Amino acid sequence: MANINWRTINIDALDPDSPANFDLSSLTPAVEPISTADVQNTSQQIRQLLRGGDNEGALQGALESPPYGADDKGKEVYLAIVLEVLQSIRQAEIAQMLGRIYSAPGGTEALDVLMKYIYKGMAQAAPASSARNITPQATGFSQVHSRGGGDGGGQAMSVLLSWHEKVRDSTLFPYTPGIPSRELRRTLFLAAGIVGVSVTIEDQLLITAIACGGCWSR
Repeated sequence: MANINWRTINIDALDPDSPANFDLSSLTPAVEPISTADVQNTSQQIRQLLRGGDNEGALQGALESPPYGADDKGKEVYLAIVLEVLQSIRQAEIAQMLGRIYSAPGGTEALDVLMKYIYKGMAQAAPASSARNITPQATGFSQVHSRGGGDGGGQAMSVLLSWHEKVRDSTLFPYTPGIPSRELRRTLFLAAGIVGVSVTIEDQLLITAIACGGCWSR
């Protein structure tokens, strides 16, 4: 009998219930393939809504059917149009717009998609090249620039961080009467002598106050 080094045997491969024998592809949801040309056509339709002044419609259209089945180029094209939409919306309009989207049918899923694109945008050193010719608008944000455009990465991050905070607020505390915005909450906490607390602690304090029957006004 040949000498066998038992330490070199992969026992997981012999166990049918081992993760090593699990088909990881079954964890990936089935998505319909979509061509880059179709993604570009959808992006043009969204851009037309922007040019027509329908920023909210453009945002909703961008979140309705993200091209999960596209290749890397198609996904980059779609990320660029989502960033363009986010850049085109005034900062003062974000909270109420997100509140309307969140309260509409499918709003939770739409904001989940938005958060995915926010994180994807944050992971990029600079926006995709197709976002380089954005027309400057008085939105309250610095304009997004392409790679090589100076401080474009930092400016894009500023936009995405602002959206991230607003999306988080709209899902944790929907925009409804009786619940203050984050800015007002900070003012109320400051007036009460609560300073230097993190955002998480602010939220916990607000939850406790609401649970105790506290009355908040805008």
